[in-house]
Amino acid sequence: MTLVGPTSWFLFLIILLFLKKSRVGPSHEVLWVIIVVVLGVASLVGVSIVRRQLLRTTDSLEIASGYVSRYFLAWAIGESPALIGFVGFFDGEQLAVYLTGVAFALVTFALNAPTRARIESEQAKLRRDQHSSVNLLDALLIPSDQLPPRRSR
Repeated sequence: MTLVGPTSWFLFLIILLFLKKSRVGPSHEVLWVIIVVVLGVASLVGVSIVRRQLLRTTDSLEIASGYVSRYFLAWAIGESPALIGFVGFFDGEQLAVYLTGVAFALVTFALNAPTRARIESEQAKLRRDQHSSVNLLDALLIPSDQLPPRRSR
Protein backbone atom coordinates (compact mmCIF):
# COMPACT_ATOMS: atom_id res chain seq x y z
CA MET A 1 0.00 0.00 0.00
CA THR A 2 2.90 2.32 0.70
CA LEU A 3 4.02 2.17 -2.95
CA VAL A 4 0.57 2.98 -4.38
CA GLY A 5 0.81 6.71 -3.60
CA PRO A 6 4.26 7.39 -5.09
CA THR A 7 3.50 5.21 -8.12
CA SER A 8 0.25 7.04 -8.84
CA TRP A 9 1.97 10.43 -8.35
CA PHE A 10 4.62 9.47 -10.88
CA LEU A 11 2.00 8.34 -13.40
CA PHE A 12 0.03 11.57 -12.88
CA LEU A 13 3.26 13.52 -13.42
CA ILE A 14 3.80 11.82 -16.78
CA ILE A 15 0.26 12.71 -17.82
CA LEU A 16 0.63 16.32 -16.67
CA LEU A 17 3.88 16.72 -18.61
CA PHE A 18 2.01 15.99 -21.83
CA LEU A 19 -0.90 18.35 -21.22
CA LYS A 20 -0.76 21.56 -23.21
CA LYS A 21 -1.42 24.94 -21.68
CA SER A 22 -4.51 26.43 -23.23
CA ARG A 23 -5.43 29.07 -20.66
CA VAL A 24 -7.72 31.84 -21.88
CA GLY A 25 -8.51 33.54 -18.55
CA PRO A 26 -6.31 34.52 -15.62
CA SER A 27 -4.08 31.94 -14.00
CA HIS A 28 -4.12 31.33 -10.24
CA GLU A 29 -0.89 29.38 -9.72
CA VAL A 30 0.27 31.46 -6.73
CA LEU A 31 -3.06 30.97 -4.98
CA TRP A 32 -2.91 27.23 -5.63
CA VAL A 33 0.65 26.96 -4.32
CA ILE A 34 -0.43 28.77 -1.15
CA ILE A 35 -3.42 26.43 -0.76
CA VAL A 36 -1.24 23.36 -1.29
CA VAL A 37 1.44 24.59 1.15
CA VAL A 38 -1.15 25.33 3.86
CA LEU A 39 -2.78 21.94 3.30
CA GLY A 40 0.66 20.30 3.27
CA VAL A 41 1.59 21.80 6.63
CA ALA A 42 -1.82 20.80 8.01
CA SER A 43 -1.30 17.26 6.73
CA LEU A 44 2.09 17.06 8.47
CA VAL A 45 0.46 18.14 11.73
CA GLY A 46 -2.48 15.78 11.16
CA VAL A 47 -0.27 12.77 10.49
CA SER A 48 1.83 13.47 13.58
CA ILE A 49 -1.34 13.72 15.72
CA VAL A 50 -2.72 10.47 14.30
CA ARG A 51 0.61 8.68 14.81
CA ARG A 52 0.72 9.75 18.48
CA GLN A 53 -2.61 8.16 19.34
CA LEU A 54 -2.12 5.27 21.74
CA LEU A 55 -3.29 1.77 20.98
CA ARG A 56 -5.56 1.20 23.97
CA THR A 57 -6.11 -2.49 24.54
CA THR A 58 -4.36 -5.71 25.44
CA ASP A 59 -6.03 -7.87 22.79
CA SER A 60 -3.92 -8.77 19.70
CA LEU A 61 -6.80 -8.42 17.26
CA GLU A 62 -7.83 -5.00 18.55
CA ILE A 63 -4.24 -3.74 18.63
CA ALA A 64 -3.73 -4.84 15.01
CA SER A 65 -7.05 -3.31 13.98
CA GLY A 66 -6.20 -0.04 15.73
CA TYR A 67 -2.73 0.12 14.19
CA VAL A 68 -4.06 -0.55 10.69
CA SER A 69 -6.85 2.00 11.10
CA ARG A 70 -4.38 4.59 12.32
CA TYR A 71 -2.05 3.84 9.41
CA PHE A 72 -4.76 4.27 6.78
CA LEU A 73 -6.09 7.46 8.37
CA ALA A 74 -2.59 8.95 8.30
CA TRP A 75 -2.16 7.66 4.72
CA ALA A 76 -5.36 9.43 3.60
CA ILE A 77 -4.35 12.66 5.33
CA GLY A 78 -0.90 12.46 3.73
CA GLU A 79 -2.32 11.87 0.25
CA SER A 80 -4.45 15.04 0.29
CA PRO A 81 -1.73 17.61 -0.65
CA ALA A 82 -0.86 15.64 -3.81
CA LEU A 83 -4.52 15.34 -4.80
CA ILE A 84 -5.19 19.04 -4.25
CA GLY A 85 -1.98 19.86 -6.13
CA PHE A 86 -3.24 17.71 -9.02
CA VAL A 87 -6.52 19.65 -9.09
CA GLY A 88 -4.64 22.94 -8.73
CA PHE A 89 -2.51 22.14 -11.76
CA PHE A 90 -5.56 22.38 -14.00
CA ASP A 91 -6.45 25.87 -12.79
CA GLY A 92 -2.96 27.23 -12.15
CA GLU A 93 -1.40 25.38 -15.10
CA GLN A 94 1.96 25.17 -13.34
CA LEU A 95 3.59 21.84 -12.64
CA ALA A 96 5.05 23.38 -9.48
CA VAL A 97 1.56 23.30 -7.90
CA TYR A 98 1.39 19.52 -8.30
CA LEU A 99 5.03 18.95 -7.36
CA THR A 100 4.59 20.99 -4.16
CA GLY A 101 1.70 18.73 -3.16
CA VAL A 102 3.74 15.62 -3.98
CA ALA A 103 6.66 16.88 -1.89
CA PHE A 104 4.43 17.24 1.17
CA ALA A 105 2.81 13.87 0.51
CA LEU A 106 6.23 12.19 0.29
CA VAL A 107 7.21 13.64 3.65
CA THR A 108 3.97 12.47 5.27
CA PHE A 109 4.44 9.02 3.76
CA ALA A 110 7.97 8.87 5.16
CA LEU A 111 6.61 9.84 8.58
CA ASN A 112 3.89 7.19 8.37
CA ALA A 113 5.74 4.27 6.80
CA PRO A 114 5.48 1.11 8.93
CA THR A 115 9.22 0.60 9.30
CA ARG A 116 10.84 -1.87 11.64
CA ALA A 117 11.99 0.98 13.90
CA ARG A 118 8.47 2.43 14.14
CA ILE A 119 6.92 -0.94 14.93
CA GLU A 120 9.58 -1.59 17.58
CA SER A 121 8.98 1.88 19.04
CA GLU A 122 5.23 1.23 19.15
CA GLN A 123 5.93 -2.12 20.80
CA ALA A 124 8.02 -0.40 23.47
CA LYS A 125 5.18 2.10 24.11
CA LEU A 126 2.70 -0.76 24.51
CA ARG A 127 4.94 -2.46 27.06
CA ARG A 128 5.86 0.73 28.92
CA ASP A 129 2.50 2.53 29.02
CA GLN A 130 0.05 -0.35 29.11
CA HIS A 131 2.19 -3.21 30.40
CA SER A 132 0.98 -5.19 27.39
CA SER A 133 2.57 -8.50 26.53
CA VAL A 134 1.08 -8.49 23.01
CA ASN A 135 3.68 -8.73 20.25
CA LEU A 136 2.70 -5.96 17.81
CA LEU A 137 4.49 -7.51 14.83
CA ASP A 138 2.73 -10.85 15.38
CA ALA A 139 -0.58 -9.01 15.75
CA LEU A 140 0.02 -7.16 12.46
CA LEU A 141 0.60 -10.47 10.68
CA ILE A 142 -2.91 -11.68 11.56
CA PRO A 143 -4.93 -12.03 8.30
CA SER A 144 -7.11 -8.97 7.76
CA ASP A 145 -10.31 -11.01 7.49
CA GLN A 146 -9.87 -11.97 11.16
CA LEU A 147 -9.58 -8.36 12.38
CA PRO A 148 -12.65 -6.96 14.12
CA PRO A 149 -14.34 -3.94 12.53
CA ARG A 150 -13.53 -0.64 14.21
CA ARG A 151 -16.27 0.90 16.32
CA SER A 152 -17.31 4.40 15.33
CA ARG A 153 -16.76 7.02 18.02
